[in-house]
Amino acid sequence: MRIFNSYFGEGTSSVLYDEIRTKRGLVYDIKGFLKNESGIKLYSISLGTSKENIELAMKLIDDNIKKL
Repeated sequence: MRIFNSYFGEGTSSVLYDEIRTKRGLVYDIKGFLKNESGIKLYSISLGTSKENIELAMKLIDDNIKKL
């Protein structure tokens, strides 16, 4: 999961950052977080955007997950 997060959601070279921020300019910041604690396995995505861009940003995240 750490390798996946490095590729998909962590940092400025990630898939999400490149697609949603660099190419489309929809968000101020976007990143993925991995919680891999005892009994907890959770991957979450955090982003900062305007109300108008929420639906499109979520659709792009879903589309990129499906591509993987």
